Parts: sequence; C-alpha cells; structure tokens
Amino acid sequence: MNKYKIFTAGRTIALVGATLLAVSAFLPWGKSAYVSVTGIGGDGLIQISIGILAFLLLFIKRITIWFSLLLGVAGLAIGIVDFVVMIDAIKKVTDGAMGIGLYTTLGATLGIVIGTIVEIFEERNKKLRKNLAYLDDE
Repeated sequence: MNKYKIFTAGRTIALVGATLLAVSAFLPWGKSAYVSVTGIGGDGLIQISIGILAFLLLFIKRITIWFSLLLGVAGLAIGIVDFVVMIDAIKKVTDGAMGIGLYTTLGATLGIVIGTIVEIFEERNKKLRKNLAYLDDE
C-alpha cells in the first residue's frame, strides 16, 4: 500500500490548469484575415512560466502554498489585461476576432487559482496532510 498521495484534487486541478496555460500560449489570441497573433508573440512566455512555477510549488513543502495562489492570481490578472487589450485591437480592425488562446488562458489561470485554493483546504486536513507527497521530503 502506497503511503503517500501525490495527486490530490487540488493538485490535479492545478496541473490541468498549468498544462492548458502552456498550450494556450501557442494558440491564436487574436486573428484577422491577414494576421494571427499567438500568445508567444505577447505574454505567453510569462504565462507558461507562471503555470509551471505555480504547479511545481504545490509539491514543495518548504515554500508556502500561498505563493502558488499568488502566481495564479498574477496570471489571471495578466490574462485579463491581455483580453482587454485584444478587444481594443479587434475594434480597430474590421474583420478581427478573438482567438481561442485567450479564452483558454483565462480558464487555465482560473484552474490554477481554484486548484490551489482546494489544495490549501486539503493540506489543512491533518489526516490527509500526513499522506501528502512532496518533492523536498526527507
């Protein structure tokens, strides 16, 4: 019987969010008949970094889980700003449209935030906390 639980509900939600965040950077964030803009052309690399860091920090006991939550909120804020900027850019182009990548970015960062909050509550459960696996366990 395995004593340590690696994937809790919170960690799983955050993993899915982090994976979607990485994928969303390569998807179109805005498009028109002549050009398509992906996240990599903008804040996509920042979003990928945020997703990876937020997820990894869930597995490190010595760093507070609140840092993962802060990263998720920062990613969400950046995504909202990018969304508003893209809406303004689309208004200036007659055939412009919002790309799926920005919607995915917002959903993914929400997943990181929600997953981290769920993990905070799971870690407060003393029975479950004894069985959680961390990368920095001795």
